[in-house]
Amino acid sequence: MDSNQSKGSDIARMIWIVGSPLIFAVGVFGNIVTMIILSRKRNKPSSTTVFLSAKAFADLFVILFMLPRWWLVYLVGFDVRHIHNIVCKLQFFGNYFNGSYGSFLLAAVTIERALCTAKPYMVKNICTANIAVIISIALALTSCVIHGHMLIGMKLYEVTYNETAGTISFPLDSNERSTNTSAFIFDQYFDTANSTTEEWTDDLFAKIESNEEFTSINKIKVCWYDDPEYGQYFSEIHQTLSVTTFMFIPLIIFLVCGIVIIKGLRKSSKLQKSMRNKYTQISSKQSAFDDRASQITFTLLLVNGLFVVMALPALIFLIGRSAWVDEETGMTETQEIVWALVNMLIYLKHAINFILYFLSGNRFRRQVLELFGYKKNSSVERSKGAHANQLISVSSNYDLSLQK
Repeated sequence: MDSNQSKGSDIARMIWIVGSPLIFAVGVFGNIVTMIILSRKRNKPSSTTVFLSAKAFADLFVILFMLPRWWLVYLVGFDVRHIHNIVCKLQFFGNYFNGSYGSFLLAAVTIERALCTAKPYMVKNICTANIAVIISIALALTSCVIHGHMLIGMKLYEVTYNETAGTISFPLDSNERSTNTSAFIFDQYFDTANSTTEEWTDDLFAKIESNEEFTSINKIKVCWYDDPEYGQYFSEIHQTLSVTTFMFIPLIIFLVCGIVIIKGLRKSSKLQKSMRNKYTQISSKQSAFDDRASQITFTLLLVNGLFVVMALPALIFLIGRSAWVDEETGMTETQEIVWALVNMLIYLKHAINFILYFLSGNRFRRQVLELFGYKKNSSVERSKGAHANQLISVSSNYDLSLQK
């Protein structure tokens, strides 16, 4: 959606102006700290750390380069997409790329956790850091293939906008009218015009030339498509593909892998109970292992659950937009408020993973506190750490690189 499409509801404007800096601060801080913690030498490189580091980087990119755009639009009326044609293309592409890439990475780490649970003795061969790097690069290339066409199809150009009539016309050069069909797209994009016929456009230019019914005509910049064939592909095929890769495929993976993880942990719990009866000397260590395995499961399910909860409202709004948003008048103030809120949820999704890791992961929380100068060195803590290391080498090959 281009910034020229916004109507300027006061409440929606305040949501963007106040909410954006808060999410920006939390997201930048959290994702940077997450990458620092995961890249520490004490955290042995693993498939989990690779996926989560890539996810933190993708989230940071969204917070740094996507969120500030709308904050500036509503605060000072400036759209970064209007700086240059290259910025228009890259910002448009980056928005879609990071949406699908972040979902792919979360799905990948979910599959990895399911494999670690279902096939714990195959983890060393399947879930390695090198394989995770290859998968992360492959997912990035896949996202580029899906959304790369926007680097060609989207462009920055000027149109004429009549403030009094609320209508959009072709670029001012009337010689381009025979080949340039951008006005056919703007009628649905700006929610201002209702007709898309050649007679409508000829009539519009006639009124412009005679200044009839047009008292305030301005040039405005638009970052959008002007090829109707590409516009049809973007509006129908690409949008469907984006929704599928951003929500539906990850959702199916979350559900299937969640069932696998829960079943695997139940089976592992039964096995560990029998081990306690035979090897009572590691009973306390096994309990510690159970707690840490539960932490991993809880964190992963929490992240996946919040992903669905935060992304679903925006998905529902976009799917049903044609049904409840009037094409002639555009969004009402209430709909603008709803649109602002669902967007805040989308951006918040990229900012709060650090909080989830911190609250549910003992080891992650301990390293964060140490990073900021708080250390709790005691013989008890060192003993617990030593026992946990022994347990990992004896009882299982679970990857606990994030939350030991």
